[in-house]
Amino acid sequence: MLRRLAFLFLLSSALVGARPAWSQDFSRFDMAFGYTNYGVNDLNEGATAAVSRRTHGFSMQTDINLTRWFTFEYALGAFGQNNDVTLLTNTFGAKLVARDVVDGRVSPYVSAGGGVGSFMSDRSYYSLGSTSALRYAGGIDLNMSPGTALRLEAGRMRLGDNLGRAGGQSDLSVTIGIVISLGP
Repeated sequence: MLRRLAFLFLLSSALVGARPAWSQDFSRFDMAFGYTNYGVNDLNEGATAAVSRRTHGFSMQTDINLTRWFTFEYALGAFGQNNDVTLLTNTFGAKLVARDVVDGRVSPYVSAGGGVGSFMSDRSYYSLGSTSALRYAGGIDLNMSPGTALRLEAGRMRLGDNLGRAGGQSDLSVTIGIVISLGP
């Protein structure tokens, strides 16, 4: 609980600190839709070590650009696992972006955030539980036109251990997607 309060305090402080620049010259809203290949450590009952399992799914990232270099990010992921289990992740965080380097064609970034991960069974339509989720990633946006870009991203997500079955550090996740930008 204390970690969540500290995170909210830091996030609200960053938003208040960025407010003067936000209102002046740069307001842009980005949405990225893509495919993610994702690895989750599977801790089956009685297992002595985690077994990594690859899965894939849909990802969506929404960026509210507060300045040219600082962005508030919401990331949603829906991943299939073990043929009948779905992992949904919702994380909120911050992103630092170096806009329009290499003749305006490339925008590298790093992002980090926290939120929740929920496991649900597709066959019986019930929730297997929820846990905390921490996400960090780095990537590049390859600008194709003023309003669109191709996003390439690599990152990790740490899911809480309280579910037992699929907690712990994830493998590398790789995302490819299309970014649609509204604003300057």
